[in-house]
Amino acid sequence: MREKLHAFKSKAIYSFCLFFLVTSVSILHAQDILLGQYEFLTGENQLKPSVVTSGLTFSDVMIENDGLTVEYIDNTLVTSAWPASLSTHPGAKCVQFAISKGSFLSEYNVYKIVLYYKATGAKHRIDAYYGDAVNPVNLACKRTGQNAVDFVITEMDEGRNSNGVLFPAIMDDAQTYYAIAFQQPTEADQVTFNKIEVWGTATPAASAVTVDVLSKAINSTYGYPLTFPVQVSGLTASQDVALSITGENAGMFTIDKSTLTASELNAGDQTVQVTYQSSVRTLNLESNAHFQHQAVLKLQSAEIPTIEIPIYASCHVLYEDFAAYDSVKPNTAEGVPPVFTDFPVIPGNEMQTGIDGWSGDYLYAYVTGKTFGSVNMASSATDSAYLVSPAVDLSQPFNVTVTFRSFDKGTDGRFFIYLDDQLMFSDVNTTNSIKTVTTETYVGTASSKIKFTGFKADGNQIIVDDIMVNYSSQSPVNETGLLDVPDGSVNIHPNGIELMGYEGMRVEVYAISGVKISERIRLADHDFIALRDKGCYIVKIQDGMNQFARKIIIQ
Repeated sequence: MREKLHAFKSKAIYSFCLFFLVTSVSILHAQDILLGQYEFLTGENQLKPSVVTSGLTFSDVMIENDGLTVEYIDNTLVTSAWPASLSTHPGAKCVQFAISKGSFLSEYNVYKIVLYYKATGAKHRIDAYYGDAVNPVNLACKRTGQNAVDFVITEMDEGRNSNGVLFPAIMDDAQTYYAIAFQQPTEADQVTFNKIEVWGTATPAASAVTVDVLSKAINSTYGYPLTFPVQVSGLTASQDVALSITGENAGMFTIDKSTLTASELNAGDQTVQVTYQSSVRTLNLESNAHFQHQAVLKLQSAEIPTIEIPIYASCHVLYEDFAAYDSVKPNTAEGVPPVFTDFPVIPGNEMQTGIDGWSGDYLYAYVTGKTFGSVNMASSATDSAYLVSPAVDLSQPFNVTVTFRSFDKGTDGRFFIYLDDQLMFSDVNTTNSIKTVTTETYVGTASSKIKFTGFKADGNQIIVDDIMVNYSSQSPVNETGLLDVPDGSVNIHPNGIELMGYEGMRVEVYAISGVKISERIRLADHDFIALRDKGCYIVKIQDGMNQFARKIIIQ
C-alpha cells in the first residue's frame, strides 16, 4: 500500500553512544571506516541505522510529509515524486538523516555516502547535501546516473561539485544533517534504495589504553568460524586491562585473552583474537532479512573509562569477500592507469579465501575502491577464466548475490553463473561501475558447487566480489514442472520447440553459453520457436508471478 509519511515520521534518535576510546589519530586517519549504514529492513526498524561506529549517534531516516512518496517493499525503500530539475535546492524532496558525536570523539569527518539503488527513469542526477538544519543546503557532491534496472553502487564522494566543497570535519556535539536528492524525468519514476552507507574517519580522545577498532561488522559461512584481530595499545598503562564479551549473542563469540597486563601493554601493541561461530544462519526466510548476531567486546581498567566495541555478525550458507587481497597494489608508477597484468596473478589459482575449497583458472588479485580485495577473472579469446566455490549443501532452494564489473569500460562484459553444469544467471556489464545482482531461486544437491565465469573474448576481464549464498522461501525455477503456472507442454523438434498451453506468457531461449537466442513477449496458445542449430538450450517460461526453466537438446 503506497503511503505518504507523516512529517518526519519517527524522529526518535537511535543511539549507539557507547563509552569507548580508540587508537591514535595517525592510525585512525590512515583507515577509512564505515561510520554507519541504513538497510531499510522491512518492519518496525526499517528507518533505523545499523552498524554504527561507537561514539556516534545516527538518527532515523527522515522523509518529510510534503516531500516524497514512499513505500517499503522486500527490505527496500521505494521512492517517487522526485523533482524534474535540481537547478534549485530540492527542499524537502530528499532522503536525509542526522549524525552527532559523543564526548569520547574529538571529531569525525564524512567523506562519502555510498548508495545501493536502482532507478526507473532514464538519465538522472544525484546530489548530496549537508548542513546544520533539516533540508540541508550545502552541496558537497553531484553525479550523473543512468537507468539502473538492477541495483548499482554509486559513491557520492565529497568535492564532486563546481566549487570543490567538502563535507566538513565535525568537532562539536551538535547534529549535522546529510541529504540525498535525485532528479528524475517524471514524478512516476522510482528510485529504490537497498542500502545507504556513510564512510569517513573518526578521531578519538587521548587515553592510556587505545584500540584500533571502533565497531566491527562481519559476515561468515555457516559451519566455519571467523576470527578477526583487535589491536590494543597502552604504552603508558599502569593497570591491567580485563577483557570480556557481553551482549545478547555473547555465547557465539570467544576471545583468546581475558587479561592484558600493564607490563604486556607497556612492551608494545597486543593483539586480541575475536572468533565468531554461529549455530544458525541469520537470514529470516519470511522477511528475507538478516537478523544480526550482536555482542560487545569490553575492555575495563581502573584508570580508563570502559571501552566497548560493538560487533554485528551475519551467517550465510556461503560468503566470500576476498578480504585477503585488501592490501594488493598494482605494479605501476603513481598516476599511471594499470592494466590487469599489473596486478598479481593468483599463484597456481590457489586463492586466499575465508574457507578452503575455492578453485579457478586465469585469476588475478584486484582491489576495488583502493581498499577492498576482489578477484579478476581474466578471459581471452582462447581461454575462459572461471571461479568455482567449494561444495555446499544446496539441497534447499537458494539464491546467489554477487557484485561484478568489467576491468575496463567498453569491453565484452558478459558474465555467467552456473549451478554445477546448469546455467542459472547471465548478465552484461560493459562498464567499470560495480553492479550487484541476485539470481532467481534454484535448488541443487547436498554437495553442489557454484561457478562464475566470463565469456571467452579478448579483454573480457570480470571483477567479482562479495559473493553471498542464502536459502530462499521461493519455489526454485529448475524444479520439474511449472510450479504454479498452468499446465502446458514443451515438445522438441529437429528444427525448434513447440509450446502449447502457455497463452499470454513470456518465453526466453538461451544458448548454454548464456546468450539469448530468442524471445516471445506474449505466446499464443499453440506456438513454435525455430532453432536452426543443434545443441543444448535453456527454455525459460514466465507469467509475471511464477516461472520455470528447462534444459532441452536439439539433435
